[in-house]
Amino acid sequence: TYAAACRAARMAPAGDAAAARRFFETWFAAYRVDGETQFTGYYEPVVAGSMTPTARFRTPVYGLPRDLVTQVVTDADGKQSLRRGRRVDGDLVPYYTRAEIDRGALGAQVPLLYVADAADLFFLQIQGSGRVSLPDGSEVRLAYAGRNGQPYVALGKLLVERGELASSDVSMQSIRGWMTAHPDLATGLMEQNPNYVFFRIQPPAAAGEMSGAPGTLGVGLQPLRS
Repeated sequence: TYAAACRAARMAPAGDAAAARRFFETWFAAYRVDGETQFTGYYEPVVAGSMTPTARFRTPVYGLPRDLVTQVVTDADGKQSLRRGRRVDGDLVPYYTRAEIDRGALGAQVPLLYVADAADLFFLQIQGSGRVSLPDGSEVRLAYAGRNGQPYVALGKLLVERGELASSDVSMQSIRGWMTAHPDLATGLMEQNPNYVFFRIQPPAAAGEMSGAPGTLGVGLQPLRS
C-alpha cells in the first residue's frame, strides 16, 4: 500500500544510493520505455502585488463570482460536459468575457488583491496559479478557482497570423516582450482571448504538509521531486 511504502521511504537513510535502490526495487516495478519521451515541468510564476490598491498595484485579481453558474450538460450521445454562465430571467447565458470584466462587469465584487498590470494577471491566468510577493516581503499563493467558460484563444497564434512573430519564436517571453514593446496594443491583444480565470487564496500549509503549489490531486508539488 502507499502508506507502507511511505513508511519504508522515511526509514531509508538519506544519501544512501544502495538503500534508495533497494527501496525502489522492493516497492516498485521497473519498466523500460523505448523511443523518445517528453518530460514537462510545472512553472509557478511570482509577481509583485498588494492586498490593497496603490498607485503601482491597480489591476484587480478576482475570486470566483457568486453569479457564475456551472451546469452539467448531457448531449444526445449521453456525453456530459460542463457549461458555465450566469442566470438572466431564468436562462443560462454566457458569462462575461475578459473585455467585459476588464471594463467593470463584476460590479462591486471585492478583488482578492492587486497586481501591477494586466499582463501580470494574464500570465498568472495562463498558468492557473502562482505566488504574489507583497510589499512587506511576505507571499500569498493563488490557486485556480474556476473560469468564465468562454473559449480560450492563444495569443501566440494570433501574433503569428498577424506577422508579428515567427511560429518558431512563440513563447511566453516573446509574447510578453511584444506586449512591452507595444503597450498601446497589449490590452486589445489580451482581450482577443475571452477566457478568464478566477483564483482563490491558498491557506498556508500546515505542519508536515507539502507547501508547494497544489497539483491535480490537491497535494503540494515539490521542486525537482514532484
